[in-house]
This record gives sequence, structure tokens and C-alpha cells, in this order.
Amino acid sequence: MLKNKKLDVLLSQMREWAADSSGSIAFVFALSLPMIIAAAGLTVDLSQAYNVKERLGAALDKAALAAGSTDGTESDIDDRVQAFFAANYPEEKLGTPYDVTTTLGDSTVTVSAHARVNTSFMKILGQDSIDVYAQTTVKREVAGLELVLVMDNTGSMAQSAGGSVSKIEAAKNAATSLVNILYGPSSNVPKMWISLVPFSQDVNIGTQNSAFLSGDSNDWGPTSWGGCVEMRGSGMDMTDDPPSTGAFTPYYAACSTSEYNNNGQKNQWWWTTYTTTGWHGTTTHYSYCSGSSGVNYLSPLDTDQGPNAYCVQPLTQMTQDKQTILDGIDSMEPKGSTFVNSGLVWAWRMLSPRWRGTWGGDMLANDLPLDYDSPAMNKVVILMTDGDNSFGGSDYTAYGDLNEGRLGTTYSSTANSILNDKVASLCNTMKSHDITIYTIALGSNINTTSADMLQTCASKSTYYFASPTTDDLQGAFETIANQLNSLHITN
Repeated sequence: MLKNKKLDVLLSQMREWAADSSGSIAFVFALSLPMIIAAAGLTVDLSQAYNVKERLGAALDKAALAAGSTDGTESDIDDRVQAFFAANYPEEKLGTPYDVTTTLGDSTVTVSAHARVNTSFMKILGQDSIDVYAQTTVKREVAGLELVLVMDNTGSMAQSAGGSVSKIEAAKNAATSLVNILYGPSSNVPKMWISLVPFSQDVNIGTQNSAFLSGDSNDWGPTSWGGCVEMRGSGMDMTDDPPSTGAFTPYYAACSTSEYNNNGQKNQWWWTTYTTTGWHGTTTHYSYCSGSSGVNYLSPLDTDQGPNAYCVQPLTQMTQDKQTILDGIDSMEPKGSTFVNSGLVWAWRMLSPRWRGTWGGDMLANDLPLDYDSPAMNKVVILMTDGDNSFGGSDYTAYGDLNEGRLGTTYSSTANSILNDKVASLCNTMKSHDITIYTIALGSNINTTSADMLQTCASKSTYYFASPTTDDLQGAFETIANQLNSLHITN
């Protein structure tokens, strides 16, 4: 029990009065004794009630902060409040809590509770208990934010992440949690913009951005450009130069015998037939990639075969709309090889003010991206990958075929090392522009070189997350979301 100076003084006076031998003092003291005891008891009991109210408020603060950083339904949030409150106000503490309630506002969480304190001295006056009340409101505040989620959509993401969940499903779930934490119950948040850049061996900028392209003289057969672009040459694969400075070439996996389609054949996506007759009869022959009149096409020509082979789903330009981002995340599909630098460079172009007026939609209407030094605006990239940079000999990529030597080599191991160097250089350049980078390594198959690359890429050592399990991945995205999502107790 806490010391009470007023009570000590009162008890001292009582002792003096009791020691006085005069009749009048004794008589007055006898008459006053019940009132004195009640007053002393009131002080003690109120002091206990005050202590309970303080403890109740502290427990509610922790529960409200936990609720403010939680995504999910109202029932999920209430369950979290109850769990945190129980952990921070166990039964053995003084006072019996009741009516622990959670109320959700547009960007607030309010948690309140009562507690009943049994009295010790006030029972003399017929007061058996005192009820106290406490309330905490947490306001979710996101500083101005331009956030790009750079998500690995390569073929290895189809592998199991443990149990019946694939890596791509685990990534979708974790990214969805991040978005839900940032938005809370709101469908949009002022000054918060989020973009999604899926990547494999290329990036799909969306067919609506055909103005970024140089002239197209390719024969697309019965299909058309799917939205992926090839890397620009002369070092511009590493820059934020807008299309007005250097146009992009449409990604075009030409008809050749070096690419496989989904039937196990090479990517021979057009062919002609002819027949010959001999002593054994008539024979039908197939001439692939002839380019002559009367050609036929493998069917279907899609992102597994044809000129758009391994072209990933389109990126999502920065938007305030929560559902647009969630839809983009849900649409991700695994295919192709790992070129981490392709995702990073397009994330930079999404954040670079040199691209202002180039992207359309909400970005054009709101003059985005903002300048690097704009007040109360943070530019952030979250990069997640499950594998090492991998330039093999069988896939067409944003750098063409390996045997074309666009990276200055036709050797896979050397090409992979060059891609790693490009990632490191891009990370350093982006961080020099005050772009904050978080990196996440999913699974346990990433080699030491790649893990070191991701650690170095992150803006701080604590911004790198090794995530060998789905729980680790979920925790990484939630931790990042809570760091970006500032919670403030308002009362």
C-alpha cells in the first residue's frame, strides 16, 4: 500500500486526543471517533481506487495500441483487445475489471473499461465498493507516404512455403495484412499512396503506357504487346530517365528454338506445314519459325508461349484506393526467372520526381511523384524475393537471350554476378535520394551472397528480414506496417 501523509497526520492527532486526560476532550473524542475513522477510511479507500484507475488506464493503453496495429474484422480487433487487456491486468491485481469494450472510428480505436474496488473502511458508512472508469483512444496517423511494394513473382514462388500454402499465397497474405494495417477500416487515407511492382525476369508497365515505347515493327501474330518492356541499353537500365529521354523497347520473345512453351516444346510459336511424297507414301512436315505466308500458330499464345512469354502481371501505379492495391496483390502469379534489379529500377521510376507527369491516372491528377524533399512525405520501398538472381539459358528476359550477350557475357554465373552488382548499385543510388528500403528474404533457399546483398540493400540492418517460414514473413510485413503506421494516444 502506498504511504499517505494525510493519513499519518490524522492518526497522530488521534493519538494526541486519546492521550488527553481531560473529560471534555475524552467526551468529544468519543463522539468524533466514528467520523474520524470514516474519514481515515475514505482516504485509504480512495487511494486504493486511484491506484486501480492508474493500472486500468495503463492496461487499456497497451490494449488500444495493440488494436490500432491490428488488421482484420471488428471481432478480430476486439479479441486482440481482450487478450492484451487480460495480459496486462491479470485477475490477481487489485480491482475487478468489467465491461471492457472496443469502439472503432474512422481512424481511431477507443477502448474503455470499469473496475470495482472493494472498500475496507468505508463499509462503516455502508459503501462496500467503489467503481472506477478509464478510457483510451488511439488515433492511426500515417505521415505522407509514397510506398512501392516490389514483389517477387518468379516461378519458384509456386513452391510450397510449408504445409498446403505456396510461397506466392504466403506473400499475398502478408502483403494484404500490411495494406490492412496501414488503411485500418478506411478505404483510403489522405497523403498515403501505394504502388505494386511485381517482377520476374521483366516488369509489366501496363498496355495503357504504350506511349513509353519506341516504334514497334515486330510481328505479333494473332496476339499483341502484353505490357512488358526490355531493359534499355547504354547504362539506362540503371537510371530513372523518363521515356522522353530514352524510349523503351517492347518485350518480344521472338519465334526461336531457344524458348520452351507450356507443352514442353521450344517457343516455336509459328509454323507452316508441307508434304512430301515418296515410295513409302505422303509425309507431313512442320517448318517452325518460317515467317512465310500461310503460317499457323501454337495455341494459345499467352504468357507461357509466344512473344509475351513469361511476361508478369501489370504493375499498379500509385493510388490511394485500398481495394485497387488489394486486387493487384491478389492477381499475382508465379512465372519466369529472378531479376531483382528489374523490380527495383521500376520502383525507383515510380518514386522519382523526374517521372512526374509521365504516369497517368491518380498520379497525373495529383502531380505525383512528389519531390524527394517534400515536407512530411516519405518515399519507401519494400522488396521481397525468395531467390537469387538467375539468368539461365532457356528463358527470354528483359535482357533478351543469354547468348545475345547484352550484359557483356554469355555465361550464366557471370551474368548473375553482374545482376547482383546492379542491385547493389541501385540500392545505393535510391538510398542517396532518401528512399527508405526494407528487404525481405522469403524461405531458406537464398544463398549467402544474395542474403548479404539484401542486407546491404536495406536502409538499416533492422530493415532486413530473413523469413524462412510463413509466420516469419507475416511478422516481417506486420512489423514494417506498424513502423510506417504511427499510433498516437489522444487522451
